[in-house]
Amino acid sequence: MMIAEGALQHPSPQAIFGLHVTSRQNAGYIGYRSGPAMASSDRFSITVHGRQTHGAAPWLGVDPIVTSAQVVLGLQTVVSRAIDIAREPAVVTVGMIKGGVRENIIPESVEMRGTIRTFDEGMRDDVHERVTTLAEAVARARAPAARCASRRTTRSP
Repeated sequence: MMIAEGALQHPSPQAIFGLHVTSRQNAGYIGYRSGPAMASSDRFSITVHGRQTHGAAPWLGVDPIVTSAQVVLGLQTVVSRAIDIAREPAVVTVGMIKGGVRENIIPESVEMRGTIRTFDEGMRDDVHERVTTLAEAVARARAPAARCASRRTTRSP
């Protein structure tokens, strides 16, 4: 918004430096590098829907916990097998999984949340598309009642 309103026009800067605090740098030292130092940080949310049933009769339902575990394992291959990380690094992290309220009940749904971090806009779009495609395909493969919804909640770095 500030750039759109002309904040960098008068005077026009010759260089821009960004600052960030990190635990990877010892106190009292300044680290620097050319080019980007911090990746974009996009959030994603995936909800896997199943069909609740008692744990003693799992064949009567669709287990979204098992499907979610398969989604998480599949997401690990998005960066390691499908993205050219020799060009630019990328990271897909699943940081939260929430599903179920009792140990003997297969829940109706499982929610997963995580982040996608990239340095390149084209790669960023590609990773988002692959995360969505993989999650939806894994959910579809489990049973007709399994559905997956994924959404990009942050656009800019």
